[in-house]
Amino acid sequence: MNVVVGRQREGALSDVLPLEAQVLLLDLLRRLFLQGPNQGMVDALAAAAALDACEWTPAAADALQRMRQAIASRGDGPDALLDLEVEFTRLTIGPFEIPALPYASFYLSPSRALMTEETLDVRRRYLQAGVAVRELDHTPDDHLGVELEFLHFLSLQALQAAVRDDMTAYDLALERRAEFVREHAARWMPQFAQALSDATQDEVFRAAAALLRQVMRLDEDAAAGS
Repeated sequence: MNVVVGRQREGALSDVLPLEAQVLLLDLLRRLFLQGPNQGMVDALAAAAALDACEWTPAAADALQRMRQAIASRGDGPDALLDLEVEFTRLTIGPFEIPALPYASFYLSPSRALMTEETLDVRRRYLQAGVAVRELDHTPDDHLGVELEFLHFLSLQALQAAVRDDMTAYDLALERRAEFVREHAARWMPQFAQALSDATQDEVFRAAAALLRQVMRLDEDAAAGS
């Protein structure tokens, strides 16, 4: 079931992602950036790949295919993802210079500081939507993975509301998501995606950067589906 409310999809590889594809995309990215490259991320990638190709934009379809091929080339053994875990740590965690810091406050603060007013603003947005960050003392609210989880939560809310034909809840979830993307995520996630892409030669993370850019189009996709 592919939900695009109020319009018909025509042809293959539309420029608009249906809501089911949006949920799968955000599930893949939240798992990658919250937990690192693990089996959960691989399973989410498989779920996204199982969706009919015509449900993805050309850019998303290409990035998913590149990510799948790059992971498949590593084999199926217990250490298949080890080099990805090492590269993920180098890129986003440290301990040395971190090429792609996954915190909104770093990109939105003139002084490149962490845990700024932007972090508190994100927390307020979560609370307004009725959610709070688990393990708050360990993961700042403006961590990329947490923000992607919030967008996934709102997208899943919209999908479930569409299934039960609750258009009030559907509109509210998409309005909150569009506002979050427009007023917050779009101001920094493209910078992170560029930093990530520039800092690695690994096709998995370059594809992830391309998929992250698709998140910035969720506001457009929601508008096209209304």
